[in-house]
Order: sequence, then structure tokens, then C-alpha cells
Amino acid sequence: MVNSSTPIIVGIGQVCEREPDTDALSSPIELAATAGQRACEDSGSSGDIQDMIDVVAGVRMFSDMGGPWPASFGRAENYPRAVAARLGIDPEHASYSFGSGNAPQALVNYWCGQIHQQQARAVLLVGSEATANLRNALRSGTTLDWSDNTAGQLDDYGVGTLHIYNQVEAKHGLIQPIYLYALLENARRGRLNMTQEQYAQTMAEMFARFSQVAAENPHAMFPRTSSAEQLIARGKGNPPLAEPYTKGL
Repeated sequence: MVNSSTPIIVGIGQVCEREPDTDALSSPIELAATAGQRACEDSGSSGDIQDMIDVVAGVRMFSDMGGPWPASFGRAENYPRAVAARLGIDPEHASYSFGSGNAPQALVNYWCGQIHQQQARAVLLVGSEATANLRNALRSGTTLDWSDNTAGQLDDYGVGTLHIYNQVEAKHGLIQPIYLYALLENARRGRLNMTQEQYAQTMAEMFARFSQVAAENPHAMFPRTSSAEQLIARGKGNPPLAEPYTKGL
């Protein structure tokens, strides 16, 4: 018998706008709200689960991390509560994560723990990026208003660069994730006593199988199949990025 405080993922939702009309470019809030509604519906009890949600936690968007991702069309003052409001939810608690690629999984881990400790009842985790929509609007000269002034309690954990890289990594140029991943791959290759060619072939065979799954997924970034040979063949369309990675890998 499952303990009443055992955390369970009861619904998931996803939305992807590949080539929307410039008159219907969704904002990050709209994308997250649509995905959130789908997650509630996926639970099999949309109305009941929405009434139970007492926490909405958001993954920090690129546009709220500074750098090359400006909020050209405005931003939400309180992203989690802005999404919640679109769903008709008024949670007791809202939080906005630090900026990091591991933030989504970190939020799952943290809030599962809070549910287990009975510090939360039902949690909606949301995240969205509208970078492609932003670029499409800028290219077409379309003006949008993505600002939102929804107010209320919010635990904002800030950009938090320590969650992205530390001082030692920065000193050695390991700021971009792909550089660190490549370093780990080569350490593993050395432990397995494999040549660069052997290791690349093994990776390519695995990713070729992954591509078969991606080809059937409407949300995949590259929904097409690729052979192992195509993935490791270096050329204009598949340049080397960081050994052992080509763009395809």
C-alpha cells in the first residue's frame, strides 16, 4: 500500500510552437499555462487537481538570467503566479528557481521531498521558453506585449551562477556545459581504453537509436532519423563542436 505522503507525478503537459503565425506568437506565460492545463487534464481529474494545487514553482527563463536573452517585449513580474492566474489557481506559495540546466530536476526532487514531509499538498511545476517566437517577431517587425504585473508572494532564488559553474571551472574555461560534458566523455573513453574513433562510433550507434524515437515525437527538436554514419561524419552541416561531439551528437 502506498503511503499517503508518497509523492506521485500525476500529470504532465507539453506544448511546442514550431512555426506559428506571426499574429499568434504565444508568450512564455501562455506557453506555460497551456502546458500546465494539459498536465492537469493528463491527471484525469483536471478540476479536482487544480483545486488541490497549493504550490506553483517556475523554472527561471533565459530572459531573466541576463546575457544574450533580453526580454524585448516585456517580462512577468511574478512568473509562477502569472501562469497560475491563467489557470484560475491562487496558490499559497510561489517560487522561481535559480538559473541552471538542472533546475527542472532539482525542483522535482525538492518538492517531492516537501510533499513527503507534508509541507505541500499538490505542486505544479512550470517552465517555458519563447525564444523562437521572439526571434520570429523581431524578424517580421511584429510588436508584442508580453509584460505581466501579477503580484503576490514569491520566493525568487535569483540567477545563482554558483549553480551553473564554480570558480575552478570558470578559471579553466569550463563555462559552457558542452565543454564539461566533453571532458567527462574523454575521461570515460580513457577508462574504457577506447580510441576516439571507437568511442565516437559507440556514441553514434546509441544516438541513432534515439533518433528513431525522436522522429515519432512531435515535440522533439530534431524529429528525424539519423544513421550512426551521418551522426559522426564531419562536414558543413555537422561540424565538430567539442571532442567527441559533432553537432549531430
